[in-house]
Amino acid sequence: MLHERLKVETAASHKDTEKTLHFEKTISSKESYLKLLKGFYGFYLPVEKDLLKFGGEFEAMGIQIRQRLKSDLLTQDMRSLGLNETSAIKVCPSIPRISSLASAMGVLYVLEGSTMGGQIISKKLREALILETDKSFHNPYGKETMPMWMGFKGALDKVKANEEDDVVEAAKATFKCLGVWLDERLADEV
Repeated sequence: MLHERLKVETAASHKDTEKTLHFEKTISSKESYLKLLKGFYGFYLPVEKDLLKFGGEFEAMGIQIRQRLKSDLLTQDMRSLGLNETSAIKVCPSIPRISSLASAMGVLYVLEGSTMGGQIISKKLREALILETDKSFHNPYGKETMPMWMGFKGALDKVKANEEDDVVEAAKATFKCLGVWLDERLADEV
């Protein structure tokens, strides 16, 4: 199954990206968390724009791409932390190349996978009174997180065998791009 292959073959890239985030530090205050959210926003905004180009193809796979977009939640979270204007946030100039549904699925694997760990982060943010909402970037689906993840995994397993390598390579590229981008954004946080 493709989702199992992705988990194994992207494990090192996933771990490297998580190290870049330094979650204990970046979720320790409203200021550092806002900086993290700005970094995510600068990445998600252009990536989601490219993913939307495959809306019909996603739909054929059983994925409602619009309900999986998170840049609006990032905007909501940043507003709740006092940032009302997002137009000045720097946007990532080198996002992963999304040239086919297979590459789009690989990119979406990374973005959707983050919702699983995001539940833990969301809980810590609420406990620290940094972010007091239940629905947020790190918890976009609330109680529907597992069904949304399972639905995505089911769609992944519909990918044609001759396209699996493209999905895996796109996922690896996404982890790498995101890690480099956030490392640059958060360099003075650690």
